[in-house]
Formats: sequence, structure tokens, C-alpha cells
Amino acid sequence: MIETTPDRVEIARDNRHFTRNGRPWFYLADTAWSTMTNPTDQEWDRYLDLRAEQGFTAIQVNILPQWDRSGSAIPIEPFAVQSDGTGTAYDFSRPNTEYFELVTRRTAAITARGMVPVVVLLWCDFVPDTWASQRMPGNIIPGSDLEAYLELAVKATAPSAPIYMVSGDTDFQTDRSVAYYQLGLEVAKRLDPQGLTTLHLNGEKVEIDERLQQSELLDFYNYQSGHSASSTDKPYLMAQAFFEKKPARPIVNAEPCYEGHARGPMSQRYSAYEVRRAAWQSVLSGASAGVTYGAHGIWSWHREGLPFKAVNFAGIPYPWDTAIRFEGAWDYGYLKTVIQEHGLFDLVPVDLGSAGSAPDSPAIPDGFRASFSKSTGLTVIYLPFPLDLSLPKEFADLQWKRVDLDLHRVATPRVVSGNDGCWISKGEQLSDALLIGAEKNQ
Repeated sequence: MIETTPDRVEIARDNRHFTRNGRPWFYLADTAWSTMTNPTDQEWDRYLDLRAEQGFTAIQVNILPQWDRSGSAIPIEPFAVQSDGTGTAYDFSRPNTEYFELVTRRTAAITARGMVPVVVLLWCDFVPDTWASQRMPGNIIPGSDLEAYLELAVKATAPSAPIYMVSGDTDFQTDRSVAYYQLGLEVAKRLDPQGLTTLHLNGEKVEIDERLQQSELLDFYNYQSGHSASSTDKPYLMAQAFFEKKPARPIVNAEPCYEGHARGPMSQRYSAYEVRRAAWQSVLSGASAGVTYGAHGIWSWHREGLPFKAVNFAGIPYPWDTAIRFEGAWDYGYLKTVIQEHGLFDLVPVDLGSAGSAPDSPAIPDGFRASFSKSTGLTVIYLPFPLDLSLPKEFADLQWKRVDLDLHRVATPRVVSGNDGCWISKGEQLSDALLIGAEKNQ
């Protein structure tokens, strides 16, 4: 067992949310998969300082090299490179001490700023019988070397009190691939029992191998609503699917669409509004434990002029020092601020029931999402675009305010109540917004 710092993230009593140091904790992560291979120490410090300032509470990193990262000017490898013609990329029995010392420093830098490292142990290209390793068989860690690698990875990161994301972008095609992840869970919990564990899944995937889903070693669910052109409804549909899973666990959308990423494989890019929409739709549909931001150019740590392997689907990334300034990161920080200031740590999705739009307007689209906080008595509705809203009578006795999510303005909307419900005016709303309803005696 490894000695770690005391302020570990824990599962709340409701099995739906997190705590840290006895207080509610919202998982607001940024994505930096290529942390160990691409940034310099100075770049890494600059990046972490900004994300801490913006309110992020966690950083998702890949311990091993990200297969689709951008080219790097910093040559470092985790293992000795094979040169005997076997077709294997690495000699996994010969780890590079310098690389894993770097892993320790990079994760410690996250913790030093009050954030939590979320470390991927086994991205799917290192596991047999996954979609990625079938394309890159030279990356597969032999079974004989697997446990030694897992122990090395956990020992390198455990002093920084991480969360263990045991899988990365995975599917569960065979018993052999499932066994790799089972061993990952076992090693993480044996060496660092306080560390929470989760599984990062392939895009738009809601199925988890039943053995892993029922394992007592798995602490929370996360999902990837993804970056494809068909992903616009996945943030809330997948949150709903995971909310129904048994046993109940906290749910995080760990990879919604990245800002600046192509709507794969189309050329149009995701905007700050679209990634913000995905976040709120996730949080209010069941993934209320947290959500992850991504900037296209940060996750791959792109430098202008260097190659990038996933151009056909993702589009050419922006240089990292441009992507670091994308506005969407501030929107995600504001999301956490709203959660904290209103005490919305126990949100449960609610059905708007017979809610409809104003007379002579279309019915409310599915993208309008709502949740209720039992501890605060607040109802929160996300409006992806301006709409005069008609709500059934159970919402009529609430006192409403509207929060503009573009300009962060707070307004008191015009509300007309009647025997059948209430009507809430869109007023001068031009962007997406929240309606927050409180009981009038609060």
C-alpha cells in the first residue's frame, strides 16, 4: 500500500456525487491526454496555472503516449524501443526510469494547484482485442509484462492522490481485453485503496461488460458523448442511460465534444456554445457528478507545423497556445460556479411532463433538460435557445430567475400563472440560458 495525501475524492452517501475533505466536490476536468510526451515543463506550468484560475478541479491525462497526439519536439519514450524486427513498438520489460519520473512530476504539479489528476492506465491501443490495438498491434502490452507495468504506473502517480481511469476509449470485445481492465482495477485498489476508479469508454458507447459493471472495484461511471456530427443528442441520451444502470454510481461525461474539434468527419468546428450546451445537457440529465472540457489543440498538445494523426476525423488542431485561450473553458468554470453557489450537488433529472411551448409554437425539443435538487428545493431548466415556455402546474408556484449563459446576466423573467401551470417569457434572451426556480418561501 502506498502512502498518499489525505484529501482524497470520495463517493457521497447518495452514490451519485463526490465529496472531498467532507465537502461536496464537483468533477470539472480538462483534457490533456498528451501530457507526458508533448509539453515542456514551462508550458505545463503555464497551462495548469490558467486552468486552476478558471476553476477546474481535475485534469485528465494519459500515462502512456497518446496514439493520436500531435508531433512532439521532446523525444521521450516510456519503454525501450524495439529494434529486433519483431514488429513490437516497445520492450515492455524495460521501462524508462526517466519517463516515469516525469509522470510523477507532471501529476504532482496538478495536485500542487489543488486539482486532482485523473490518470489513464491502459488506453485501448495497449490492450488486445480492441478497435485501436487491431490497427496498432505493436502497442499491445504482453500479458507477462502487464502487472509490472500497472504497478509501476500506480506507484508513479499514487503520491499525487489521483483518480484512476483504468481504461481509455475502449470497447469490450473479448474476455482477454476485459481481463486486462480487471487486473488494472485490482492493482489500483491493492496499491492505493483510497483511489477512486472508473472506465473511459469509446465514443457514444453505453455498454459496459457486466463483470466490470458489477465489480466492487469500480467506483463511478463515465461516458464519452463524442465528437461526431451525429453526437448532438448524445450528451443527454447517454446520461439518461447511465442513470438507469445498476448499481447506481456517480456519472461524469468525461468526453463531450471538444471546442474547435471538427464535427467528425465533417469540416465544421464545434463552437463554445455547442460545448457549453453539451455540458449543461449532461449535468441536468443524470451526469450531475461532473463534466469534462476539451480544447482541440490542448488534448493533443499541438505545435504548428508538426504532424497530427487524426486529421481526417478531427481536423487540424489549433496550436496549443491558441487553444489554451478558447472561451469555452471559462464557460465550464462558470458552470461549476453556478453549481457551487446554488448548492446543486444532488441534482436528479426530472421530466418536464406536459410542458410545452407557448401557444401556436412547436412542442419543447428534447434538448431542453431539467433537474431538481432535494437539498435546496431548486429546479433548474436548461434552454438551448430562447423560447417562451409553458410549464405544468407543479412548476407554477416557483419563483424564477433566468441566467444568460453567454453574458452571465441574471434576469427576473415575466411569469404568468394559472390553474393549469405557468408561462415564462423569453424576454430579451438571445443565447442559451438557465431557468432556476425556487419555492417562494425560500
